[in-house]
Amino acid sequence: ELSPASLAAGIKLSISSAGDTLLFKADEKYIRILFQNIIDNSIKYMKQNGSLVITLSNVGGNIFIALKDNGEGLNSTETEQIFALNYQGSNHTTGSGLGLYQVKAIVEHYGGTVYAKSENGMGIYIELPCSAN
Repeated sequence: ELSPASLAAGIKLSISSAGDTLLFKADEKYIRILFQNIIDNSIKYMKQNGSLVITLSNVGGNIFIALKDNGEGLNSTETEQIFALNYQGSNHTTGSGLGLYQVKAIVEHYGGTVYAKSENGMGIYIELPCSAN
């Protein structure tokens, strides 16, 4: 869904996945919001031709999702705050500061964890428990 916006911004989206089947029981609407918010942020804040790599894998019986771009990123103080309600960083362009707050709420609703690292771009890392069903 966000491929046209990423192409218009000169940003290449890549997805890689382990060969394993990854089972996760979730509402499609919430997972869609999670990915849309993170990808939209990468497109908005990279402000340059670049790339966003999305990697899905099975780690220790959980699903691990890494969304890593090669934009400017943020300093460590701001990176620690990006999931806070209404937080808008120093590089704020548009939006209300709700996107990554929603991401955190969705991940925690499903018993997972989410964190960010800003090294040579911005990375959002999500771990979700796999479903036995």
